[in-house]
Amino acid sequence: MSADVSLLSREDLEIRCLELIERCTALEEALGLTGDAQPRNWRVPLTPALGRMLAVLLNARPGRPVSRQLLSEVSARDPLDPPLSNAVEVQIRNLRKLLRDAGLPHDAIHTVVGEGYCIHPDHLTAMRNAFLCDDGRLFG
Repeated sequence: MSADVSLLSREDLEIRCLELIERCTALEEALGLTGDAQPRNWRVPLTPALGRMLAVLLNARPGRPVSRQLLSEVSARDPLDPPLSNAVEVQIRNLRKLLRDAGLPHDAIHTVVGEGYCIHPDHLTAMRNAFLCDDGRLFG
């Protein structure tokens, strides 16, 4: 559950954003993602923002939605900038297109109206297999 950001002070928000940046940077390093580069051994090409969003979705409890706000925070280039109103929807559409192009069901990412997005439990294994590195590491 996300905190109501309207109740947080500016300083608390800045601290939260810096913590998110640190987590995202650590995840990018673990994935070998820097800038727009990514490992050559990925089976499905991902931008850093899509990789972070997918990592959050893959690491959520099966069938449990991830809030649009959290996905917006992890995919933002600069968490201190206000997100575009439809940025998450555009990124989810891009992820679904990548899934379809990779031969995976594009509906593996399920929209839970009013709550967010989740990976359908029936497709979780296929999703993990699609995003597994050749050396056996699963990102995230």
